[in-house]
Formats: sequence, structure tokens, C-alpha cells
Amino acid sequence: MLVKAEREQWIDVLKGIAIILVVLGHVLDGATGQTLFVYDDWMEKLHAFIYIFHMPLFFLLSGAAFAKSLECREKTVSGGYRLKCLNLLLIYVFWSVLMYYSKRILSSEASVVYEESFFYCLIFAPVDPYWYLIVLIYYYIFSCFFCFGKMNRKVNLEMKGIFAGCFIISGLAPLIQSYLPGRTTYFVYRILYHYVFFISGILIVQYQTVLRKMLSEVRWLLLPTLVLSSVILYYNRMLIIPFVRECVAFGFVIDLLALFWTHPAWEKKKALNWLGRNSLYIYLMHNYVTVLFRMIYKRLGITVLSGIYVVSCLITALFLCGCACVIVKKIWVLDIFFQPMKTIDKIRRTYK
Repeated sequence: MLVKAEREQWIDVLKGIAIILVVLGHVLDGATGQTLFVYDDWMEKLHAFIYIFHMPLFFLLSGAAFAKSLECREKTVSGGYRLKCLNLLLIYVFWSVLMYYSKRILSSEASVVYEESFFYCLIFAPVDPYWYLIVLIYYYIFSCFFCFGKMNRKVNLEMKGIFAGCFIISGLAPLIQSYLPGRTTYFVYRILYHYVFFISGILIVQYQTVLRKMLSEVRWLLLPTLVLSSVILYYNRMLIIPFVRECVAFGFVIDLLALFWTHPAWEKKKALNWLGRNSLYIYLMHNYVTVLFRMIYKRLGITVLSGIYVVSCLITALFLCGCACVIVKKIWVLDIFFQPMKTIDKIRRTYK
């Protein structure tokens, strides 16, 4: 049985921010280059900006949630985490099948149509956007060997060593990617690049008290950091230089942490908290809403301001996914597509 650890509001609220950025990024991804919009140059710049730090933020929060769950003693490597990894694997396979064949059927509407076989994509080049799930499984499996039970001093030292190694590897990931063939390169890049953020989330939970105090004392540095990061972002070619993209991503993620930790009122935002707690459901469903929205706009043949399209599509996607999430939880059997192991366990106990 999967055991839940006590939730921390700042993790859920920032997950709410992260899922909004993920949906917005995919809205922009599908809309960029379309002939439906007036004044769409800004979309490419905003798209590039969001993609610098939104997934690093998600992985950092996943690492923080992982560390938090270690405090629940019943959740061990041999028990709960085996189930958690199996749960994610089943979700990954089901939704990858659905997305892969949807893109094959609606190839005229898809931004990317996969030429490789489904099994190749499943193992070596995951179907977007579900690569996050399989990468997270790898991180759970690897991290469990270093974080079994409660974190202690020895484990902390090991995690710091892993962090240092991952920082170097993720900084060099663009160079490593250039020596690998095909679409597999991007998958390898994602695995190498994002693990340092996952490890950062684990360490942040362990040193949360110290970090909160430290960030509150250096708030005056936040604005200059954002300005400097924006200047670097303006010269996009600099982002391919090893360690530059990584450091910029860290800058924005830490700035967001500082913003929420130094302004406690943000941690009580109920809407963001709800989005964060249900981010998996929104993540799995939102692509279908955004594609449907784009198809309807095309069929109408109306030229609109790109800003109106982006805002309306973002709100519609979040609203419809939120409604679907509520319905799925009300009819709990449907939750097998989102939480298969939890639903199977509930069915087993119901008919035992």
C-alpha cells in the first residue's frame, strides 16, 4: 500500500506555479509559427524563457517531495517506493500509448510526428511530454540507494558528493549530447541535466531552516540576479555554453524559492496549492485540451491577437483539466489511469 507523507505547502504551491508554466509552455509550443495570430514574435521569446527553468523547478520540487516522503518510515525501498515506481511506470506506458497513436492519427495537427516505432520511443526516446515520468523513475531508483530511511550525516555527505558530480555532468550535458545519435540524444541530455535539480530538492529539504534564514538576508540580491539572467537570456546563443544554462536555471529557481519563503502569504494561496496537489492529473491531460483548442481556432478561421489566444487557451486548459480531475476523483474507478496502483489496492480492499 502506498503511504502518504505529510505535505508541505511551499512544495505544493510552487508545483502549482510549475504546472501553470508547463501548460503555458506547451500552449506557446503549439501556437508558435501559426498563421492564425497577429504579433506572435513575443511568443517565441517567452517560450524560450519558460523552457530555461520550468522543468528544473519541477524536478527540484520532485526531489523535495522525495526527501519529505523519506520521513514516513513505512515508505521503504522494498515497499512503498517499489509501488511508487511501478505506479509511475504504468502511468507512463498508458499515456505514452495514447499520445503516440493520437499524434499518428492527428498528424496534421501534431507539432511532432514520431517516425520511430512505439517501443523505440517508449525506451529510448520518450513521447513528449511524458519523458518526465520515466526520468523520475530512474531518479527514484538511483536515489533510493543513497537515501534509505531517514537522512543521516553519512547520507548527507554522499548526497553532497553526488550533487557536485551531477553539477559537473549536467553542465557538460550539451557536449555529451552532441556525440550521441538521433532523438535518443535529447533523452540522455534530459537525464543528465535534470538530476542535479532533483538532488538539490533533497538537500534543500534537509537544510530548509538554514536556507530560509540565508535567503531572507540576501533578498536585495534577487533583483540584480534576475536582471543579469535576463541579459544572458537575451543573448540566446550563450545558453549553449556549458554551465551557463544550468546556472541561469538555478538562479531563477532559487529566486522563486526566496520569493515564497520570504513572503509566507504566498504559501497560503489555495488555488495554487490545489493546482500543485493535482499537478500530475493536469500534466497528463493538458496536451489534449491545448491541441483541441488549436484545432477549433483553425476550423473557425479567425485571425486573433496572439495574446488573446494564449491567455484563453491557458485558462481553458487549466479549467477543463481541473474539472476532469474532480470528476475522476468522484468516480474513483476512473483514477486507474492516473493512480493505477492506488486504485487497484482500493478495488482489492473493497471486494476482499
